[in-house]
Amino acid sequence: MSKSIDQYLRKAQLHVKAGEVVQAEEVYKQVLAKFPKNRKAMLGYQKLKTPPQAPIDELISLFNSGRLREAVSLGEPLARQFPSAVILHEILGAANMNLGNSDETIASYNKVLKINPKHTDAYNNLGMVFYNQGKFSKSIENYRKAIEVEPSFADAHYNLANALKQTGDLRGAIKSYSASIAINPSDAEVLKNYGNALKDYGEFEKAIECYTQVLAIHPNQADIQNNMNNVVKQKAEITSSVKQQIIQESTTSEVAQFFYYLAILFYKMGNTKRSLENVEKSVKTDAK
Repeated sequence: MSKSIDQYLRKAQLHVKAGEVVQAEEVYKQVLAKFPKNRKAMLGYQKLKTPPQAPIDELISLFNSGRLREAVSLGEPLARQFPSAVILHEILGAANMNLGNSDETIASYNKVLKINPKHTDAYNNLGMVFYNQGKFSKSIENYRKAIEVEPSFADAHYNLANALKQTGDLRGAIKSYSASIAINPSDAEVLKNYGNALKDYGEFEKAIECYTQVLAIHPNQADIQNNMNNVVKQKAEITSSVKQQIIQESTTSEVAQFFYYLAILFYKMGNTKRSLENVEKSVKTDAK
């Protein structure tokens, strides 16, 4: 380092005044590499990483009061000046997400993850953006990353379940709804969608249990009561039909025919996955 420390520090300050944060960081790093205990260099470098509290408070106030565009206008130059300040990218991501600015939201949360690869909220929020775009594979990928970092993240399990359901993976969705409920048993929204998934999968008893729990929390939800009534009716119809089929069938291939009959019933209910599962069981049983 041929120049004096003071010359390097002045050069760093000139970069800061010009808004050239990256260049200022490099100068401070050079000083600290040679003189790791230099207080002025340490303080200057730290200031680049941490914005003053006043603009942060103003930014949070704008966001909380719903003045999202103003929050973005204030936050963007601050984020350029303090590129390593996670809170700035978090607020910009949340504000742009509420404004429906998908590209900007994704960019902000990717910056958060570049700084902190274990930021579970960033993964979860990215998952929601991709979900709203209909990009369910990317959505699922981000929810799973959030859960990998924080297995007790109930919202991520719930969001993953919704995304899996969109791809037709009802079994996976049910597993994720169950994981969310295990963490937060009294979440009525999760219970409702869990019940719907169980109903679609033909797990009528468990679906009724979910709807009953929702009604215990919100007794006047007519749609939940209707869903439960429909499940009870479907269960009764299938039980009756299966009993009649068992009575009628007496051949050695009775079990295979039973599975085939169940496949038809599930097909009529619109549950193609369960229908195919029972067709496979029928074929395997008949081949024995």
